[in-house]
Amino acid sequence: MKIIKKDLKKGRIVFRLEVADDLYYLADILNKDDRVISRTKRRIDYRQGIERAERLAKEAVTLEIQVETVEFDRTIDRLRVTGRIYQGPETVATGDFHTLNLRPGMVLTVTKDIWTTADLIKVEDASKAIKAKILLLAIEDGLCSFGLLREYGVKLSGTISKTLSGKKEPEKKRAEEISFFEDLLDAIENEAEGLDRIVIAGPAFYKDNFYKYFKEKKSELAVKAVIENVSTGGERGLQEIIKRGIIERIIKEWKVQQEVKKLTEFFEEFSKNLGLAVYGLKNVEYAMNLGAIKTLLISNSTLKKSKIEKNKQIDELLKNIYDMRGEILIVSNEHDLGKQLEGIGGLAALLRFRVEIVG
Repeated sequence: MKIIKKDLKKGRIVFRLEVADDLYYLADILNKDDRVISRTKRRIDYRQGIERAERLAKEAVTLEIQVETVEFDRTIDRLRVTGRIYQGPETVATGDFHTLNLRPGMVLTVTKDIWTTADLIKVEDASKAIKAKILLLAIEDGLCSFGLLREYGVKLSGTISKTLSGKKEPEKKRAEEISFFEDLLDAIENEAEGLDRIVIAGPAFYKDNFYKYFKEKKSELAVKAVIENVSTGGERGLQEIIKRGIIERIIKEWKVQQEVKKLTEFFEEFSKNLGLAVYGLKNVEYAMNLGAIKTLLISNSTLKKSKIEKNKQIDELLKNIYDMRGEILIVSNEHDLGKQLEGIGGLAALLRFRVEIVG
């Protein structure tokens, strides 16, 4: 999710939806009576004296609707936002019902009377996903294009092309192949700083041969690599990586790994009983009042429940940590450690310094 513009004084944030997971975040953020502006299609009645079915033409218009219901279908990644038309062109009657079918790639404006801290944390969490530094390589026999993932697609860093000998000259071909692989390793090392993932994609066994060589020569970098199938190498292969939804899945897996890493750290610190990890609202609040919180871990279901129940205690806790620039990590319960966090109340924290909890 890309934040294009934020004006909280007017209660307005403009987004661009990047991936299907953004629909899930948006479904959590939207409440009844919020207003959403988006491009959509609606039947417009221009002519009189003609049968209704014949005179209605479906046209693209920009509408602002006041939200009544939000329906997110995870099986088909579809978000439907239904409400009464609040504002639109003269050809559209205000007050009529309309449904926005939202999907990745769309730009929309959300206006709220009040953006809660929980809402803002959700927005920031969604916007972080695309910020993972991911290097893409599309490789085939003697050809590889590579580039970094950007919010608009792939920024091409370069293409390496070498003519390789045929099967009748195996030793010569292997030497040429190694030279080709070494050039690719140099390209990867040039982008290595801060790299989160390396996607090595290609047809047949080309990607596998390079990955094997990569592991032998640069094992510390190779642990960040994932192998994917595409039908071709080069620039067309890079575009195929994007179109097939490979990046979306990798980003989701990367986010889960970040959650697991922090939760593992929490449970390890808690088991040491050194006062550097606490859980439960009372203990987390106590540590927060001392300025001790380094990272707050809150389960997605706890955050959602507090929003529905308008739990001012949790919202105030989140606001204080947010204002103090503390790290807040929203954790899903789709993995074992997330379920363990849920089991201890859905709220925990790693601390900057030792805190003794009394009682």
